[in-house]
Amino acid sequence: MRPSAPLIVGIAGGTGAGKSTIARHLAETVRRAQVGCLDLDSYYHDLSPLSHEERALVNFDHPDALDWSVFCQDLARLKRGESIAKPRYDFTTHTRMSGAAVVVPGEVLLVEGLMLFVNERARALLDVEVYIEAPADIRLLRRLERDVRERHRTVQGSMRQYTEFVRPMHEEFIAPTKGMADLVVPGWGHQGTALAALTALIEQMAPSTSVVSPMPEAPYQDAVGTHVDIMRGAS
Repeated sequence: MRPSAPLIVGIAGGTGAGKSTIARHLAETVRRAQVGCLDLDSYYHDLSPLSHEERALVNFDHPDALDWSVFCQDLARLKRGESIAKPRYDFTTHTRMSGAAVVVPGEVLLVEGLMLFVNERARALLDVEVYIEAPADIRLLRRLERDVRERHRTVQGSMRQYTEFVRPMHEEFIAPTKGMADLVVPGWGHQGTALAALTALIEQMAPSTSVVSPMPEAPYQDAVGTHVDIMRGAS
């Protein structure tokens, strides 16, 4: 029997906006369907052929830094109800790690990534597009904390990357995708009512109506989400 297609919910937005926290929250609270998770961050190009000096010059905030071909291939397989072996990426060395993480689509698949809505082929595979928005100062503070704590970078190095790459690429590529979203969710402040509404919407649209436990996946890393701001109607 051919597996049924999952409801694919794309979650995008600027660095530190709260994408991963909201994805994790939804994975834990959607109870009327099995939930699978896929992160775009795992699909950065493997830079092992480059020297450390050359890797430091790469603009990781440009869409070309991502392996869209492999990502869209995997996402298409998940949309068909098939499981995939997701790559594992080391942000300290900017290389792919050995092994892979198995991702099962479930009846709902949450797909989260900074530049998710930039690629037209990827967008065409999404059923619902959610953009997470937060003020630039909050996003910067969250990014600094993450870079220092999790990726072992210096404050000076992280600030230089933000000024030279992150901010201009956000303005050029990411901020314009807000207008493409079905939902815009602020990623700061009070969140209970909005996240409950988003959870209910996903459960209503999901192909399953049975109450089940969420499916385990690799941990998400990011900031805090909050209430639904705009609802344009799911595509």
